[in-house]
Amino acid sequence: MNYRFWQLLIIIFLVLRTKSAYCQGCSDAGFCTMGALKPNQNPNIANKLNLRSIELTNYFAFTPVSRLEGIFAQVNDYFHTIVADANIGIGKNYSFQVKMPYNFTYGVLANTSGIGDISYGLSRNLYQSQDLQIGLTLGGKIPTGESNLKVNERPLPMYYQPGLGTWDALAGVGVNYKSFLFTFGIQHPFNANNNTFLWTPWKLLGGQDSTNALHYSRTNQFVRGTDLMFRVEYNLRFANWNLHTGLLNIFRINKDQFKNPIKNAFEEIPFSNGLVSSFIFGGTYRFDTQSSIKIICAIRLNDRESDAVGKEKNPNPDGLKRYFVNTITYEYRF
Repeated sequence: MNYRFWQLLIIIFLVLRTKSAYCQGCSDAGFCTMGALKPNQNPNIANKLNLRSIELTNYFAFTPVSRLEGIFAQVNDYFHTIVADANIGIGKNYSFQVKMPYNFTYGVLANTSGIGDISYGLSRNLYQSQDLQIGLTLGGKIPTGESNLKVNERPLPMYYQPGLGTWDALAGVGVNYKSFLFTFGIQHPFNANNNTFLWTPWKLLGGQDSTNALHYSRTNQFVRGTDLMFRVEYNLRFANWNLHTGLLNIFRINKDQFKNPIKNAFEEIPFSNGLVSSFIFGGTYRFDTQSSIKIICAIRLNDRESDAVGKEKNPNPDGLKRYFVNTITYEYRF
């Protein structure tokens, strides 16, 4: 094994020992795992004619209900998702991808489950040489998941919703240059969803559930902001396996909004825009030409709502923030 390999192993070991690490995968909104925006791309495989594959991903995560509590005293919401992801090659330069999640949430207010939002994308190979490959992806997201589940007639926050409730468009470019991958993308939602979570119904309840509900941002007729994404990744490839590491940046251009029924007007949610950067690492082991297993994790490097302590206890209103994430994927090519 060469010197670069041992360097990468040391970096991963040091990262895993970081006690204050925040892990998250790509935004659950999904655009940085679509087509040319995917991590851990292998251009020597991805551009074969009529390539077809099915991936099954097991996703586990948790996030603190209140960011004001200590890490060992905190109460968490837990998330488990099973994702089916199908890809099919169309001719020499095109491929189509569709992704369907089934989501489970185990939280302090309720346990919920349901089909999530379908994501789809059409990708085109724009250029390919021995050292350089460039791909383009255009697609979107269909709000097939429920975004206004309730418990005892009280609306639940977005963290408990299987879907985001919006029609989205996404676009992006991926550039593979030798061992490096660079991706650039944008995802824009076009509508407010039908969520009706407000604090008032929970305040009237009283007790611990009432206190816990106040830790979530209000999302009545929630309007999610537009996200920009930039990824840089370095990949070490061997005969049957590879390691990759990189930096994923997601920048929310504009603040999220909710409708205040008292004022009958939409209000911006403080600290809901800005940059989140994550250190990504993972690996793949290929059993043969058809099947492989992939593991990915990420370390959150900054917190865009860090100034919100004492103002908004959990100002990540879309419910996509995760404290820890682990994903394991099985891929079958045919």
